Amino acid sequence: RTWMLFFGGPIAHISFFREKFVEERKWLDEDSFVDLIALCQSLPGPSSSQTCFSLGVLQRGWLGALSISSGIFTARSLNGRMVDALSASSSKYHL
Repeated sequence: RTWMLFFGGPIAHISFFREKFVEERKWLDEDSFVDLIALCQSLPGPSSSQTCFSLGVLQRGWLGALSISSGIFTARSLNGRMVDALSASSSKYHL
């Protein structure tokens, strides 16, 4: 369910993380989340990927980081590639 909603870039992802992991699941409080976002924005790479990975580390260690990252970003990428493939195969014009 989650990975299908991830359109809109890092800002949309971070908003989703706040709603899911601060408000619903209470993995961390608002101040800790804001501090985590500030840290992740200073690291190289997309801040949403850094935040996702960091949330996993904080909650369940390295296994949690790999699990949450693959569950959110890998599944979304595969879904996008599948849609692209279906679109291309049904297209009248093959580029």
